[in-house]
Amino acid sequence: VVDTQWQDSVNKERAADYVHCSEPHSRDSYSHEIFLKVSAEDLDPEVIDGEWMGVVKFSKNIIPTLTASMSKMRQETDFNAAKFHHLFTYLVSEGTRVKVVYTTGHWLDIDTLEDLLGAGNFL
Repeated sequence: VVDTQWQDSVNKERAADYVHCSEPHSRDSYSHEIFLKVSAEDLDPEVIDGEWMGVVKFSKNIIPTLTASMSKMRQETDFNAAKFHHLFTYLVSEGTRVKVVYTTGHWLDIDTLEDLLGAGNFL
C-alpha cells in the first residue's frame, strides 16, 4: 500500500521507502493495475510516486518465489542490513510483478516514541 501524499510525510527528513510505479496515481489510474518498478530510500523526487506505508499482503502462491528470492538475496547481498524496499526491488528485478494499491494520506507512521506521543493529536 502506497501513500501518494508522500510530500506531506513526517519522513521528509529521515529515511522512507519511496516507490516509482508503472504509472502515477490519478483519476485515470484508479481502474488500472499498478505495479512497482523500484523502491528505495534515495529515489529522485521527480520519479517518486509515493511512500510505502509498511503494509504488504503476500498470497500463498507467491511464497515459493518469495522464499527463493530471499535465499538468493542472502547469498548476493548484505541480507542482515536489508529492508523491505530492498526485497521489493529484488523481486521486481527477478521478474515478479509487485502490485501496488494507492491511498491518499489518512495514516500515521509511528517509528519512534516521539511519533507515538504525537499520534495522540491525530484523534
